[in-house]
Amino acid sequence: MQVRRRTNLHYQSCFDVQPLDNSPEAWKTLVNTVRVWMRGRSGFGDQLQITWFSTSGRRQDKANEGQFVETDSDVGSGTTARPEFWAARMQLRDRSLQDRFWRTDVGIRARSGNEFTIAITVSHFVRPGYGGAKLGEPLASRPTIVRQLLDDYWMPHSGSLNLTKGPMEFGVEDVPHIIDLLTSVRRCPIVWITREKPHLWRLLNPDWLFSKTAGAAFILVSRDDEAESALRQALPPGVRASDGSIRIYEPSVELEKEWDSIRHRHYTKFKLEHLRPEDREREIVRGVIQRMDLGRHDAIFSVEDVQAKHRHNRLRQLRDVYSLGPDSELIQLLETENKHLEERIEELQQEILRQKSIDNWLKSRW
Repeated sequence: MQVRRRTNLHYQSCFDVQPLDNSPEAWKTLVNTVRVWMRGRSGFGDQLQITWFSTSGRRQDKANEGQFVETDSDVGSGTTARPEFWAARMQLRDRSLQDRFWRTDVGIRARSGNEFTIAITVSHFVRPGYGGAKLGEPLASRPTIVRQLLDDYWMPHSGSLNLTKGPMEFGVEDVPHIIDLLTSVRRCPIVWITREKPHLWRLLNPDWLFSKTAGAAFILVSRDDEAESALRQALPPGVRASDGSIRIYEPSVELEKEWDSIRHRHYTKFKLEHLRPEDREREIVRGVIQRMDLGRHDAIFSVEDVQAKHRHNRLRQLRDVYSLGPDSELIQLLETENKHLEERIEELQQEILRQKSIDNWLKSRW
């Protein structure tokens, strides 16, 4: 069963990791962590052998159509033992709704200095030909593989932002550092959950939000009202948050440019209080994970991305070898590359339309 488009994004993150011990076996450890998780989650067990899983291959569930695990890799500027590009895909049927499938994509790009960029995407779709009632939207969640990749062995970070194991609490003395984080180059957004006055409580539980968006967002909370006031005063009026509101700061906040404030979605106290708690939670999570600017230009998100790298590298080799005359393989590769580019353009257009529909729906609600 080949299904690539019309999937619904459930979770997406992109971050960088380095091993604490700087082990030369870090790439193998990273890939094996993904393998062990998929082996247990899929039920394929010993079928997911490290020999093919770390390079390329596919295992199909013969008893359950549509369930499979596949991987692909491309050496790039790396080696056969440590390729630059690698990705794995696991597709499983929903255990409670047999007409829904879940797909998890894990992509790894090996960089210099024993650093790796990891991209994780979870999506779901209804099987082709389904004609029943509309299936309900699944509750927000993150795959457990994210927690494993954010554990003590790895040093996870998003650009210059070090990812924490929970919401980051700041005091007055930390405000200059927070400003640096907001303006830094990073992949993930920073979510500031402010205190509601006069009770100084929050309209969304920071720990709950972290549990759903870890790896995809950095959660920021103040230690007390004094710290919150200090940060608010340090920010230009257009990008402030206060009195129970929630603000999602996209990467590289430009404090000196007033127009930049429109990039950073602001959920005011008034808007939040007029939503049911479950709708409030759903909207904030969706505002965090359904983003398009996760650094796609330099990360690997899927096996298709690896295949695109392979075609690009092979085309370059063929151009060097057959620069003086035509070649059938070169022409075939060019045609394949053009086909994939057309498909990618269509996917991006659909993604833009989906994002516009979400924005229009939010505007209509608020």
